[in-house]
Amino acid sequence: MLAAGAVACLLLRPLRPFSLVLLPAAVLAAIVGDPVYSPLHLFAWLIRLRHFQTTAPLCQSVSRWVFLAGAVHAGAFLALLLAGSRRLAGDFDIHGSARWARRAEVARAGLLQHPTSGDIAGPPGLFLGFWPDRRGKLPLYDDGPHHTFVFAPTRSGKGVGLVVPNLLLWRGSVVVCDIKGENYALTAGFRHRELNNAILRYDPTWPHSSRWNPLQEVRLGDYEVRDAQNIADILV
Repeated sequence: MLAAGAVACLLLRPLRPFSLVLLPAAVLAAIVGDPVYSPLHLFAWLIRLRHFQTTAPLCQSVSRWVFLAGAVHAGAFLALLLAGSRRLAGDFDIHGSARWARRAEVARAGLLQHPTSGDIAGPPGLFLGFWPDRRGKLPLYDDGPHHTFVFAPTRSGKGVGLVVPNLLLWRGSVVVCDIKGENYALTAGFRHRELNNAILRYDPTWPHSSRWNPLQEVRLGDYEVRDAQNIADILV
């Protein structure tokens, strides 16, 4: 049977490593002539011999060592399996590798900026939200040169969570497409009073709308034809 198993392992490529064990065992059995038992017979012998007074202590000692060896091998196998799974997870990102940033990564990106006392406008940068902390919530500000894009469904809090706070905190100039006029009503007075901004509201349906005549920008004289053509090109 050992010889047949060794031959079968040689023929089947996935089982070829087992032939390294079965072939020497088959040769040893043929030379010695004694039977070769499976390792599983050890458990059957321990169960049978533990009932005898002379062999019970030996069975207990062997059982402890067998259990310890099995636990060590099982732990090593699980450790190798876990390491292999982590390696595979690190090498393959078919479904993407994005995740939520950790506090150290957020701080390294320069988003955790503590506001100074008495500064009504807050730190420079675009307000992004809050980071939960044991002491409360820390505001996140992005003062980088890149763009920021916010995408969320209707009535999900884009206005009250990001647009209005940034209109109240942003020090520089702002151009807002405010069709309903809600952002103007909530932030125009504050920006004019506290941030000393000049507020211009363009609304063709409002009698007091800000107005601008582009023809007044035409420089009379040598440049008037060129300026008029530029305005016409922009309008067309």
